[in-house]
Formats: sequence, structure tokens, C-alpha cells
Amino acid sequence: MTDSQSTLRKLRVAGWTTVGLLLVLPAAAMGLQVEGVDWGPGDFIVATVLLVGSGLAIEGLVRVSDNAAYRLGAALAVFATLFMIWSNLAVGIVGSENDPFNALYFLLIPIIGLGALVARLSASGMAKVMALAALFPVGMAIAALLLGKHLQPIDSIVEVVGANALFVTLYGVSALLFSKAARQRDR
Repeated sequence: MTDSQSTLRKLRVAGWTTVGLLLVLPAAAMGLQVEGVDWGPGDFIVATVLLVGSGLAIEGLVRVSDNAAYRLGAALAVFATLFMIWSNLAVGIVGSENDPFNALYFLLIPIIGLGALVARLSASGMAKVMALAALFPVGMAIAALLLGKHLQPIDSIVEVVGANALFVTLYGVSALLFSKAARQRDR
């Protein structure tokens, strides 16, 4: 087994262990009656689908290329999407989790999926898809502010801009990593 294969195996074990822990922690917290942790069966089902689905997506995407920048870009793209879904379901990105505006964020999932299919997962194509994904939260932040979705003047504006800036950064870094992988392939 090469060093690269050994490292990848260790990362896989760490990743799936993390998935397991993230599913066990809420159950343990509920058993200890930690205030604010009250998951129902539906919450565990959604969490399992999201975490296992994300893990499987990363497993598949890292097999597309042996390029480290590609693999990291793919893992970051999946993480960013998981984090966007999770935070949107938990508390909402704009306003509360009950604000219908937040449902628009889920449009990014088919945009990324279709973009990845059209790009056939090529590094240069995925760089463009992730650049588009990075622009999406910019548009969402502008729309939220124009529609008055910030409830209090300064705090909510900072929250709307800050939350969206986080997703811009995650997808933007993913785009840069895919771009680096494409350049390395061209050499």
C-alpha cells in the first residue's frame, strides 16, 4: 500500500467515524437531557440521509481523480452543500427556518448537480460550476436585503451578509481548487 493509499484510507475511516459520531451525539445529548436537544425520528432520518449521502458523494468524487486539489475541491463542495442544507433546515439562513425565502437556497442543489453532469466532473468544468455556486449566495443576499428579509436593521443585515459570505467563500475556494487541478492536468 502506497503512502497516498494509506492516507486516503485513514481519511475515509476518519470521515465515516465523524458521520457516526454526528449521528450518535444528539441521541446521547437527549439521553443526558441536554436542554435544547430534542430530536424526533424524522430528525435522525434526515440527518442520516444527509450525512451518509454526503459521505457517499465524497467517496465517489475522490475516485474521479487522483489529484489532491481536485479531491479537496470536491470534498469542500460537498461539505459546503451539506452545511447549507443543514443550517437552512436547523435555523434558516435568512430570518427564521420558517421563512419561505429559505426554500430558494435549495435551488442550488440541482444547479450544482446539473452543472456537474454537463461538466462530466472535469476539473475545469467543476471550477466553473463552483464559481457559479459561489455567485448564487451573492444573489440570495441581495434579494433578501432588497425584499427586507433582515428583521432588525444592523444585526440582521450583518447576519444575512455574513451567512451568505460564508457560502461564497466555501464554494469560491472549491472553485479555486478545481481550477488548480485543471491547471496541473494541463502541464
